This record gives sequence, structure tokens and C-alpha cells, in this order.
Amino acid sequence: IGLDTLPGSPTATFSDAITLTGFNASLRLGTATSAVLTGAITPQGATYQFGNGGGTLYVQSNLGGPRGLTMNNSGSSLLTLYLQGANAYTNGTTVTNGFVVFDGASALPAAGLLKASGAGSSYIGYTDIAGIGGTTLASANAFLALFNTGSTTGIIGFDTNAATYGATGTTTISGPIDLSAFTNASGVFIGTSTSAILAGALTPTSDNILRLTAVQGGVLTVNGAISGATSVLIGTPSPTAV
Repeated sequence: IGLDTLPGSPTATFSDAITLTGFNASLRLGTATSAVLTGAITPQGATYQFGNGGGTLYVQSNLGGPRGLTMNNSGSSLLTLYLQGANAYTNGTTVTNGFVVFDGASALPAAGLLKASGAGSSYIGYTDIAGIGGTTLASANAFLALFNTGSTTGIIGFDTNAATYGATGTTTISGPIDLSAFTNASGVFIGTSTSAILAGALTPTSDNILRLTAVQGGVLTVNGAISGATSVLIGTPSPTAV
């Protein structure tokens, strides 16, 4: 189900409640353009489901309950989802192709793990204002600690807040980034979909490979020292990345 903005118009805001009870289990919310959602969302089951359209969806609704959240895109029209509300859902976040960015002071739920699943464009990131319960994350490693380290693949992102990107240009991660707890043989990339400077020390995943990328026209600058890596891969997350 698409929620869209008329071309040439300011991004539309949908404030009505969205109740999906009774719809097919595979139904997803998406956009081909852009849209802001502020009303309560009731999913058709135990999972908030988003995907497809190729646009950007800003969800300011508060997503809660004993539910999970999934991003699942088919084909090449990958949705970008900014989560900006006060979220308290407890069953984790899984992305299988698509982009999810936590972009609010309480956007990160306190319970449940994050999981980017599969190579390609499976992206979970957070911005410089993202936090849990109004408390900004203390460090990049505090964000990494929210992931399922044994099954995550794809891209972990460091991003600039959507409202200020383009005005302030970039965000700087000054502390260390330690990926050594990530053990999936398919690999984990770190990157950005906006603009980020990584200024702290970088430690690779358990296979001693540091994987770096940028997506959606983003720019990643690495100023920190790299230690413990036997090799560095730069490019698209895939088995043949170089």
C-alpha cells in the first residue's frame, strides 16, 4: 500500500490512524515518492511491515507492543525508512533488502535485536540524534551492541539527521568502532547513506576483514586507524566486493 506526495509538492503528511487488521499477512507500507506518517499504525499481525516503492518514508508514529519490524523489498525499488517516533516494540528489527535509519531521540526500542539479513542492500543505520527513551546513544559501539552479531550481514550505517543533512553536511563518529563480535562468514560492512566521518579506531569482524561502503550517494571518510585487519574490502556488499 503506497502513501505518496504529488510530484512538485512538499512532502505529504498522513495523520490518520492506519489500521491493517484483516489484510493479507504479506502486506507492506511503502512510497514511490515520499511521505510522513504521524498517526497510530496497527499492523495486520505481530509485525510492522514496510517495503517497496523506491521512495522515502518518514514514520513519526510511535510503534509499540509485543511486535517486530521488518523491511522487505522485492525487485529493485528499495524503500528508505526513517524511524522518528518514540518506539517501544519488543521483537526486534529485521531488514532484508532496503534501508532503515533510526532518526529520533527515542527511535531505538529498548528491547529486541537488530538484524540486517543478507548481502546486497540490507541497511540498518542511526543518526547523530538517535537514542533510546530520550537518551542519545553514548557511542558507536553502543549501537553495535544492539545487533544480533551471529546472524547480521549487510550494512551497519552511521548517518546524519534527515532534517539537517545538506545543511550541516556530515556527522563525525569520534569513538572506536569494534566489529570483532560479528561472526557471520558472509560479512558485515560499515558505511553511510548520507555523510559520515569515522575518526576513531576501527577493529574488523571476526574474520579479520574490514568492509567499508557508502550507498545512495553517501560519502564515507575514514580518519581512524585500522588495526587487526588482514584485508580491507571497499565497495558493494557482495561475495565479490573489492
